[in-house]
This record gives sequence, structure tokens and C-alpha cells, in this order.
Amino acid sequence: VDIVNWDPAEDTSMGILARLQPNPGIGATDGYAFTYQGKDQDVQLSRITGEAPVSLSGSPAVTLTPGNGYRMVFFGTGSHLEGRIYDLNDLANPLITATGTDETYTQGTCGLVVFADENTRASATFDNYSAGTGTPPPLTVIVADGTTTASWDSAAGLCHTLEASNDLITWSPFYFYTAAAGRTRHSEPFDALVPTRFFRLRMGP
Repeated sequence: VDIVNWDPAEDTSMGILARLQPNPGIGATDGYAFTYQGKDQDVQLSRITGEAPVSLSGSPAVTLTPGNGYRMVFFGTGSHLEGRIYDLNDLANPLITATGTDETYTQGTCGLVVFADENTRASATFDNYSAGTGTPPPLTVIVADGTTTASWDSAAGLCHTLEASNDLITWSPFYFYTAAAGRTRHSEPFDALVPTRFFRLRMGP
């Protein structure tokens, strides 16, 4: 989701909820959150139990400017959770990354959150929200002119790891990419002495 504005005078936390359990509500919300704290100027990746957060990442500091556009990305691969914030003018390099590991919630729904730690006003303006299952895009592999090229369609801000194997048993991650929007390609010389070469793409680092 993109955050495009908030009031710096408010003690506001804003961001993304994920793997929410059924029937969230006051005192009953369970899941994960990736939030930016406007007054504290930091981010937190948290496990939420009964609406109470427990930090999984500490409080990495980052200063965002109200009125500028930023993209928040929150994804999970198994127990690995990762939140990132990008300047909308540079979707290839995150301003901040927060990571954590937790196995409490394995699935659920997603959404947005704005809250204040005290009984005060809290507001934020979001744009371009999208959520998905985290399934990697289809991978295309072409051998031509002595070169093997693997390519896939990228969504801005999402991380992919391209892995290779000669036997479908042992996989080696050899290419990590934080995507900008568009078609991503990785090429390497074709080795005719290797009888079989497999590739796979997965979400996350």
C-alpha cells in the first residue's frame, strides 16, 4: 500500500495487517502488523494477540516526510516475515527493512490499520492497496545463442530468489532480487557439459 499523507502532530501508527484470524475486533484482533510510527519515526513488525502487539523486529528508525509518497510492503514466507518502506520515486531500494520470525499464525486475511496508543485522534491517507497469496509469478527459461535466460514479471518492492539445481534435490540460491515493476531477467552462459539444469523462483530472500 502507498502512504501519501498523515498529520505529524498526531501520535499515529499506520500500516498493514496480515494473517488476521477470524472475527477481529476490539480486544480480539490476532495476526501480524507492519506499522510506521509517525511521532517516533520508526517501524515495527509485530505479532498481535488480543489486540496487544509484541515486537518481532525491535524499532528500526526511519524518517518519512508527510505529504511525500511512500510504499509499504509486508510479506511472509512460512515463519519469515518482512516489512519494507520505499520512496515512490525509488522502488528498487528500500528506505528501511524490518524482519522477524514467528510461527503463531500461518494464514488469514489482510487489511490496513491506523491507531493511536492513547485515546487521541489518528488519521492517515492510503492509496493503491493490493494483497495477494504470495505465489511467485510464472518463470520462463530460454536457451539461445549460448545463453540461458530466466525471466519473470515483477511487482514493485517484492523480493524474489532464483534458485538452480541439477537434480531437483539440492537447490542453490544464486540470484536475489528486490523488484522494480516490469520484466526481470537473469542470464548466464549455457554450459553444454551440464546434462540437466532446473530453475525455480520463490518469494522472499
